[in-house]
Amino acid sequence: MTLRSWATALRQRLLSTTEPPSHHDLPETFSISPDALRLALLEYASAHEAAMRWTGYAGLAFSLWGSLAVTDFSFTHPKFGLDGRQWQLIFVVAASLATFRALTALAKYLRKPSVDALIAQVLSRGEVAQEFRAICLLKRRSSSHDYRILVYRDALWDCFLLPHYNMANTSLRDINDPNLRDFIACEIGVSPDWVTIERTEGTELRSRKHSEFWRQGTIYRFTFFIVKLNRGAGFPSHLSDREFVHNGRDFSWLTLSEMEADPNTKNRNLDMTRHIADRATQLLRQPPDSL
Repeated sequence: MTLRSWATALRQRLLSTTEPPSHHDLPETFSISPDALRLALLEYASAHEAAMRWTGYAGLAFSLWGSLAVTDFSFTHPKFGLDGRQWQLIFVVAASLATFRALTALAKYLRKPSVDALIAQVLSRGEVAQEFRAICLLKRRSSSHDYRILVYRDALWDCFLLPHYNMANTSLRDINDPNLRDFIACEIGVSPDWVTIERTEGTELRSRKHSEFWRQGTIYRFTFFIVKLNRGAGFPSHLSDREFVHNGRDFSWLTLSEMEADPNTKNRNLDMTRHIADRATQLLRQPPDSL
């Protein structure tokens, strides 16, 4: 096998066993300390420097093998204390060693870290914010036959958001989770006994966007729960109003179009409204109305 064919076979084997990195969960922005970034860049530069050494060894090996091909080693009188056969043996050993080093360095070159590997290394040393949220979806069909969703005006984001519960480091039941029932009951001012809540399968939303809280790119995972309210004695009448205030929050029953008509909501929460629109059958048409 020639050097070229060996290198080609090695490169194909390495490429066939290397999976391209996934960009699905890459945040738009993140934070990292200067020391951590410096260390990642130094490791990347060191690996690239070691990978490029194969050219020097290859040039040396080529020169030595070329010298063996054109040099006459038949002389018997010593030159610098060695005869021709001894000099030939030294050249063969040196050329073989240089060839071996060139091939091992070439293998390192073919395995040199890519830009994607550098990004992954930097991300592993950085701080990436992640949010896991349970979306409590309350919806009803109005007299004009459009679907209206209960949202509130969030002061931090300055846009309309659906009620949501932090799922980080928690495990929620698929049906009538007590913590989730108590959360949404407090949000809208009803008894937890009147709340029925159930997870919808196949509607999870994964999104990447800037977080106003973290002040950096954040990976979000939203799980949708359909909320049904069972009317009982003393059921609050404000839930039937188009707009109402509870616990200092301004709630509204809005259509998706009305939400997106708000500039800040369209800019900051379009992933949510489009996701609901794309899965309207599962999230709006099939489940019973919340009221």
